[in-house]
Amino acid sequence: MDVVAEKFIEFSHTPWSGIFLFVHSFMESSFLPGAHDIFLVAVSVARPSMCFVFALFSTAGSVCGGSFAYGLGLFGGRPLFDRFIPERFTGKVEEYFNKYGMWAVAIAGFTPLPYKIFAIASGIFKINFGMFVIVSLITRAMRFFLLSSILYLIGPQIKEYIVGSFNVFSVVCVIVAVIYIFVLRSLKKQEA
Repeated sequence: MDVVAEKFIEFSHTPWSGIFLFVHSFMESSFLPGAHDIFLVAVSVARPSMCFVFALFSTAGSVCGGSFAYGLGLFGGRPLFDRFIPERFTGKVEEYFNKYGMWAVAIAGFTPLPYKIFAIASGIFKINFGMFVIVSLITRAMRFFLLSSILYLIGPQIKEYIVGSFNVFSVVCVIVAVIYIFVLRSLKKQEA
């Protein structure tokens, strides 16, 4: 077994793994690019008996992060949104809010759409905060607990595969994050 994989499995058995998931989920839901699901999958596969607890930490962090992003939108307003979000996305987000209202938050909360953009937009468009939190809680919990349920059921079968390929898995995650950042910066430069 790879040394890095062994260290990650050891880490998943510490109390810090849940705290890490909470903090990462908070950051990913408010300002950090990337997908939190990768980390949830990794620790859940390493420790399947805790996957639902990990989903709880992820849900709590995501809803708190989304609430923080809501505040950024509410107090930072449209200039913040226009500065950090490519123009082609701002038009789509505004269109979704005008057309679907709270359903836009629900769709972003459950799907791979960038939830943080919709959370910031919720503050900008002054969506009811209580409803925003309830919808976020329901949809983020559905997303993370569904993923954890799948991992709980098939985790033991894929654990050896992921542990054996941990280096490749890690490199792919880093490459995806770099490409994501590069594409966002390129889009922003094209619009300027």
